Amino acid sequence: MSRPFNTIAVLLLTFFTAQSTYATSLIQPTKSVAPNSIVWRPCQDTTKFEFKFYCGMLTVPMDYKDPSLGNIQLPVTIHRATATKLGTLIINFGGPWENDVTGLHRQFDRYSPTVREHYDMVSFTPRGVAPNPINCHPADKNQFEEIQRTQNLTYMNSDLGATTQYTLSQQSRQLCSYDTLSKHAGTRNTMQDVDMLRKALGLEKISYLGYSYGTHLGLAYLLAYPQHVDKMMLDSNFPPSNDYAVVTDDTAYGIENVFRSFFQFCVDAGSKRCAVYQPAPQDIQAQYQALINRAIAEHGIPTSSSKSDDQRFSVAMLQYMSEIVAAGDVAHWPQLATAWHQAIVDNNADLLMALYVDATGYEPAKQQYSDYNLNAMPSPVVCNDFTMPSYYDSSTAWIDAMNRLRQKYPLAGAAVVTRLYSNICIGWPRTTEPLLPVDPKPITQATPTVLLVNNLYDPVTPLSSAQSVSRYLTRLNVKNKVLAWAGVGHMSYAVLAPTDGCIYNNVDAFFATGKLPTIEMCTDKVNPFIYPYPEHP
Repeated sequence: MSRPFNTIAVLLLTFFTAQSTYATSLIQPTKSVAPNSIVWRPCQDTTKFEFKFYCGMLTVPMDYKDPSLGNIQLPVTIHRATATKLGTLIINFGGPWENDVTGLHRQFDRYSPTVREHYDMVSFTPRGVAPNPINCHPADKNQFEEIQRTQNLTYMNSDLGATTQYTLSQQSRQLCSYDTLSKHAGTRNTMQDVDMLRKALGLEKISYLGYSYGTHLGLAYLLAYPQHVDKMMLDSNFPPSNDYAVVTDDTAYGIENVFRSFFQFCVDAGSKRCAVYQPAPQDIQAQYQALINRAIAEHGIPTSSSKSDDQRFSVAMLQYMSEIVAAGDVAHWPQLATAWHQAIVDNNADLLMALYVDATGYEPAKQQYSDYNLNAMPSPVVCNDFTMPSYYDSSTAWIDAMNRLRQKYPLAGAAVVTRLYSNICIGWPRTTEPLLPVDPKPITQATPTVLLVNNLYDPVTPLSSAQSVSRYLTRLNVKNKVLAWAGVGHMSYAVLAPTDGCIYNNVDAFFATGKLPTIEMCTDKVNPFIYPYPEHP
């Protein structure tokens, strides 16, 4: 799941019972729905891969509480074990959500032979993604697209920017009319889809691997069906909370931590290996802040082709570009540092603009985004899953909250909250069904084992979130362990961690034996932001 650079930019935009009910289930499923079988056929679009995949469709109710609404079909794919089978591993790539069928095909060779050969590897495309997309049908498409364009070009670390974002989010929500599916696209239904898949596969127990938002799904499934979980690995963990303010605060902390860590590693690397080197981290931070202030005062940073203020590299673009790189991987930090250096020293944003165009599909001459997708809005899933903060209720409360975040996290602050997640739910009906139990009782009749993997410098889901999940699982009497990788970016195993490194070795051992690692930190790289890139001239 090694994602293209522009996929990271997209990220920055958005019960059914078992056959016998367990008294220790902490999320109570709704009444049982009869499972269906899957008709498997060779996948038509995988001939370019050396591995053999089969595809099929899983039929599930649109709403497990109201079967009268009819069914939907979810695409499913499987790669069968080629050696002694150790189990079946269901994978969710997060989002919410993505086309996990093509995701597994695309990423399959990143998984180790231990997992590929000894597990049936299964993935399904969740409700909310084609062929069951959450469609926004805007009353006025042109106005809707203009709102989106304005939001993308608004600098949010200011009262004016926060007010603008709040107003535009309200207008955007008012313009959107969603399909019926949007009301039923939350994790409560999706976790039941996972169990419907387990039944269709004819299994008593499954193993599960979830990335990012897929960790939220995995935790919910574990609480509802602990007796059906063998081994579970959660990579890049969402906090175990129903309060979305906790999620956004964790992400703001994560981005702040990544920026400050980069400044320190830049000092450690020296002037030959870091383009924005200064003798102390606070000096680099001051240099970066001065660049932002200049972009505000001069209506952007000029490029070689800019002929007006509208064509300059705006402060909103500078902010957004930094967030994209923070959420990406190490490969782009040296590029961003070099681009910052050009803007600081030469007052030229050519390199910044090139990075921005590559990441977002922005067309400077037209001042628009070529690949914006009206249907790529994950808000119903997120808004259905969490209790939204009270500061959604008015623009005044919103600005007060943004100011508090700016003071707490000056490098990320309000920007990450409004850009990454929170503003998508302004105006959305509040959920009345919190997903996770606030005071969970121990699981006593099942023995799942959970490995929690997280990058040390993950800006979206910081290591502290995985540690919170670990404490939550310990309260449930679930055996678990946190294994961190001292790397930068979002997601580790089969994504950013080296395929011959510590994370792979420990994950292989876990899936092969069920034994949790004895170590807590993998350190494969000396300087995760700089190494192994060449010296700066």
